[in-house]
Amino acid sequence: MRKNLFATTSDSSSDDTIKIGVIFLKTGSAAVATGPGFETARFAADEINRNGGVLGKTIVLS
Repeated sequence: MRKNLFATTSDSSSDDTIKIGVIFLKTGSAAVATGPGFETARFAADEINRNGGVLGKTIVLS
């Protein structure tokens, strides 16, 4: 299964989030196969955020 993931950062020192883009199919027959991957990414982001984030910044999936 192919997984797509990318991250962006901001030069702004006041930005306290790290946006991570995830691409998963949410409709059609392929959504059955990619749904668990999205749930796993969301669970991982929540777990990381509960433990202080990355370098003190919160992860946001987009």
